[in-house]
Amino acid sequence: MATEPEDVFREFDSSVALVILSQTALNDEESEIQRYILTRSPSCQLVLLTSSAIDDALYEDEYDATITRPVSKQELTTVVEKRLRYGIYSTLIEEFYALNSRLITLEQGDSDEDDGLKKAIQDRIQKVKIPVQHLGSTINHKDTQELVKSLSLHNEFLNSPSHDKEAPTTSKFLPDQCPNCSLTWGVDHGTQLGEGYTQMGASVWKCTDCGYTVHSADASNRYIS
Repeated sequence: MATEPEDVFREFDSSVALVILSQTALNDEESEIQRYILTRSPSCQLVLLTSSAIDDALYEDEYDATITRPVSKQELTTVVEKRLRYGIYSTLIEEFYALNSRLITLEQGDSDEDDGLKKAIQDRIQKVKIPVQHLGSTINHKDTQELVKSLSLHNEFLNSPSHDKEAPTTSKFLPDQCPNCSLTWGVDHGTQLGEGYTQMGASVWKCTDCGYTVHSADASNRYIS
């Protein structure tokens, strides 16, 4: 559960298959949050909870589904179950094909040193295949069309130019150092630490040393981590 936009940057990870966003809580960070989520999990389903039926038409090309308040428990459950199923199925299919591609590459190399890795990949393929087959049996033609539409929507969004105006090295809100481990930021450390941080989104940074994530929203640098 995230009650503020900045909570999304702390709570979300690639294991999440469905996110329901409240329109009234997004403020001016809607696009930033969408990009943050889809960059880390392109198959994640995004549902927008709106307060007006008019918003459905406005946002239908930006989200996988919209829900208008007030919403009944049955309606919410139906949307959540369907979109969660889509998100999990898409993620598993993506992993399944990635594993098979990796396995084919290793088999073509025919190196004995890769035997352990090939066995691990084969075992994982078998584990993934079970839920893929189960979920696949619940996916009909209409579901497939909606899934393709969702993935095309995500791909189009990720490939569109970002409207974030802040450059990673020039943000006036960037802390001078990591609040957690005190690593200096904005200085070339000459190692894998780089500049000391990586930018996750507008005013969102992650320390390259300890992995701490910081979200700053005002010029006072009173950041929220």
